[in-house]
Amino acid sequence: MLVRAWEFESPLPHGNGWSFTSSIFFCLKLPCSKLFVHFCAFVIMFVSIKSHKIGNKMRIGYLRMIILALVVMLHAQCGENTRDAEDVSYSIAEKHVKIWDVAIDQVLELVDSMPDDQLNFRPHDSIRTFSEQIIHIGISSEMITNLFLKDIPRPQNIPEVKAAEMTKEDLKAFVKARLEVARENIAGMSNDQLLHEEVKSYMGNTMTRLEGMMFAHDHLTNHKAKANLYIRIAGIRPPTYRYY
Repeated sequence: MLVRAWEFESPLPHGNGWSFTSSIFFCLKLPCSKLFVHFCAFVIMFVSIKSHKIGNKMRIGYLRMIILALVVMLHAQCGENTRDAEDVSYSIAEKHVKIWDVAIDQVLELVDSMPDDQLNFRPHDSIRTFSEQIIHIGISSEMITNLFLKDIPRPQNIPEVKAAEMTKEDLKAFVKARLEVARENIAGMSNDQLLHEEVKSYMGNTMTRLEGMMFAHDHLTNHKAKANLYIRIAGIRPPTYRYY
């Protein structure tokens, strides 16, 4: 049975302090389905067409219906917007890991490109050999991410790695294992940790963990480029650069 519009004041009884205003606030707490919102829109459209044919008392009743319908519609729309905002998320670490994975592959491709008899090649006596560059990439990436992302201090004594005695497969396994540790360090970081937690840089400057993560990747890129140059100086075509 339909309720006559001029008798409508509130969707709830008026006793015990209930009023039209309190009904509105009550409705704000209710879950709003899209079907009900569409119904409210229909009510507004119907009333706007018929309102010129009704008396003052009926007009007041319909006006209250319109106000209530508008409030509920606004509440429903705000709820949809809130849910949409909650569904849209961006994980800095998740996105960065994808780029880090490409970097791991590129390092392994560099090792594959250098002939076995050139692994200990160095352009000048004052700098690292090719194998030492690759080993440095692995050790430093693990240490930097350990320090800036996990608060694991730099070891006092770093075990010596005899690069000259390592085969190509040894070299690849060594660097891959350490780059994957760094990968896990990055993947385990939340946006809040990266953006708001602070650490001290090697120079004693304050920076966020995000800056520490970016430094780890920048350092990796620096030494990856050096290893690439070693290959070219040795007269060999390096692997083609590619991005994610």
